[in-house]
Amino acid sequence: MKTSQLLVCALLTLGLAVTGCNKGNHVVVSTQNAPTGPVTLVLKWPVGRHGIQSMDMKMTSEVSTPWTKQPISQDMTLGQESSLTVLREMDGGKRELQLEYLGTTMSMKQGMKTLLTYDSAKSSAGDTNPAAGILGKIVGGKIGFILNAANEVETVTGAEELAQRITAAPGIDPAGTLKNMFSADVLKQQVDFAHYLPGKPVQPGDTWPVERDYPMGQMGTMIMNFNFTLAGWEKHHDRYCAKIEMDGTVTSKPGDSPDLPGMQIAVNDGKCTESWFDIDEGMFVDSTLNLDMKMDITMKNPMAARQPNAPATVTLNSNVHQDITTSFKLK
Repeated sequence: MKTSQLLVCALLTLGLAVTGCNKGNHVVVSTQNAPTGPVTLVLKWPVGRHGIQSMDMKMTSEVSTPWTKQPISQDMTLGQESSLTVLREMDGGKRELQLEYLGTTMSMKQGMKTLLTYDSAKSSAGDTNPAAGILGKIVGGKIGFILNAANEVETVTGAEELAQRITAAPGIDPAGTLKNMFSADVLKQQVDFAHYLPGKPVQPGDTWPVERDYPMGQMGTMIMNFNFTLAGWEKHHDRYCAKIEMDGTVTSKPGDSPDLPGMQIAVNDGKCTESWFDIDEGMFVDSTLNLDMKMDITMKNPMAARQPNAPATVTLNSNVHQDITTSFKLK
């Protein structure tokens, strides 16, 4: 698999940006004024809620390989828009949600050379763009989620069908990387916000830990270990929101692929993100993520078969900067 594909798949799995209400003493919130005491941040999924989720990512990277004298520079942008709808309430306080992918854009440059550009809104049935065979099949895909009373994802449906649709063409995904990117474990991250909230009343200055694992199939697992802090109550889109800052690290543990015996990922700059949680609507409405990462990927040496004295494995070193913005708007 090409180096660029490995980096893109790993970072998309990560980038791809929160427990229900615990009873307790907390103030009744009015967004006309900033809260004056501890508040429980409550996710709300009323039946009929429909909104648009947007994600935009910009990534720059420099990759050092044993085969190049100078690092390879690469710039990539990715945009994705999807709808999220609460379909019904179920027994026991459960909710059924549906996510539908509406559109995707992507561009990639290596040095001064443009490798690809893609916009699903401008694509046609006869499009020969190599990205169309993958990204185009995402659009229109629908994923179902069942959330329990604590707003945790219990069931994911449609993931296998979407993965099969994307990888149907022969040779499109020989290593199974794309299929892993659209597995149920990865897709549930798009609505599994409960783990990001403290589950107790908080006030400015309070912190709580968040640890999440992001499975990446043959490439292993990304491990996010962060501290969240309620920075304060801030006017955002003319409403008082909880401004939440995140600080921490992203590491990895290797997968079981013989072609990728080890991948290590480290965040150099721990100052990563800030989000705004709309208190009345019970939703994260905007987030920004900034990551500076060092990625070391160890893989089989493709030259080993032709050069008897060549090492069995090689390590690719990449310095990556990511800027990701996400938003959710009710319709």
